[in-house]
Amino acid sequence: MKFRTLFLVFNIVFLTIFITLFSLPLAVLGSGALDSFWGRQWWLGLLFAGIVIAVNVTFFAYWRLLSLLEVQDWPGLAAYLERKVYNRRRVTASSVRILLESLFLIGDFDGVEKLAELLGKVNQRLLGRFAHRIAAVLIVGQRYAAAEALCAETALNPHRDEDWHRFFSVFLEPLQGKPYPSAALREISQTARDPLVVSLAGYLNSKPGRDAAAAEAAKSRVLASHDRKRFESVLSDAQTAVHGIVLSSLFGETIDWLYGASGE
Repeated sequence: MKFRTLFLVFNIVFLTIFITLFSLPLAVLGSGALDSFWGRQWWLGLLFAGIVIAVNVTFFAYWRLLSLLEVQDWPGLAAYLERKVYNRRRVTASSVRILLESLFLIGDFDGVEKLAELLGKVNQRLLGRFAHRIAAVLIVGQRYAAAEALCAETALNPHRDEDWHRFFSVFLEPLQGKPYPSAALREISQTARDPLVVSLAGYLNSKPGRDAAAAEAAKSRVLASHDRKRFESVLSDAQTAVHGIVLSSLFGETIDWLYGASGE
């Protein structure tokens, strides 16, 4: 449903409810009771009016954003959010997420690096939250050095996504021609708390000539707490974010390694 239609339907429904509520005492108790009822229940009218006003104000505040999302105008959306983030300094988690995804869709990797630089200056907390997602987009653009520097900068700071930052900082090393980081992947598979990170580190170490023992230990660790259904549920949540999309092929191989291609 288009958001303009949703906006109209909402207002019609609430107006209908309000009229019904207003006229109910008249229909049930008669005209003499109308003034008495609303004299005691005036707060109901204020409540409905407050809800309608609040929702309408929210709709109008996000009208431009919703319009661009509705028609999937990614260049226009990126430009709109860049003005909001850079000029007005409205650096929120939702604006950063949508801007990053828009830049990813249009392939503006310079814009992605610029966004990371801004977050490093004005909001370290959001940088820690989005660094692994930014790194994933930079990998697609083959900006390996920038992605590795970003993850290395944030990997040691405690936050909920530190496992991902550690993983990406190691994952990027062979992409830049460095020796394969089997020991670092083993350490991640032993200490990470995120089962997706543990499984990825284990799978990458399962390749011939790497660290088979660490790979099997990582597999056992994941299988001890996650059957296939539970693992895919966790993965499904991750794949709503850009790093999950970028790694989707690698995740498919990892699931087959963990549970077998047939799911057995």
